[in-house]
Amino acid sequence: MGCIMLNFETDTERVTAEITTSDVLRIAREVGMPVSTKEAERFLRDGARAHRMWKQMIDAGRQYIAESLEAERQDLWWSEISGEPHEGPQEYDA
Repeated sequence: MGCIMLNFETDTERVTAEITTSDVLRIAREVGMPVSTKEAERFLRDGARAHRMWKQMIDAGRQYIAESLEAERQDLWWSEISGEPHEGPQEYDA
């Protein structure tokens, strides 16, 4: 089965996330509501649902960026007042 795909490179101008039919099938099984492949495809093709899912993914990305930038700003501030070197952005563990 597939997994939620995240495509990124270190020298990129974008991050692309993709949710596939296989992801819907796996997640449905995990929450105890298995669906058929056709039902999973229909789930992803529902225009209103797809738009809500896209918007939620965008909102989550924006929130992550804002929180990361705030943490970066606080790290820089701390290094200025403490004299400790700034270590740069922290890794995100999914």
